[in-house]
Amino acid sequence: MADNSVSLIPVAPAGLSRRAQRFVEVDGVRVPRQDIRRRHRDAWIGYGIPAAEIERAAAFQDRWGGIALPPAPFYEGGPRIPDADLPEGSATEGW
Repeated sequence: MADNSVSLIPVAPAGLSRRAQRFVEVDGVRVPRQDIRRRHRDAWIGYGIPAAEIERAAAFQDRWGGIALPPAPFYEGGPRIPDADLPEGSATEGW
């Protein structure tokens, strides 16, 4: 969970266009996020997921986790909250 002292107003991750940055900072809301490293790392290593892939998921979570974005005009499913999930390899391409 995120620290309770964190502002509800998100700061857009680096590398976004000005339009995307404004969308995240104006329309987004900061919500609690999972700490992937603390909550899932041991279980994922037990599933055989390479540590580099776990770090990649954790980096995504650090960048995007905890930012709730409003629904897109053609999506009626409610707000979108980007969140890292269990990494999956490919039988043909591996990790």
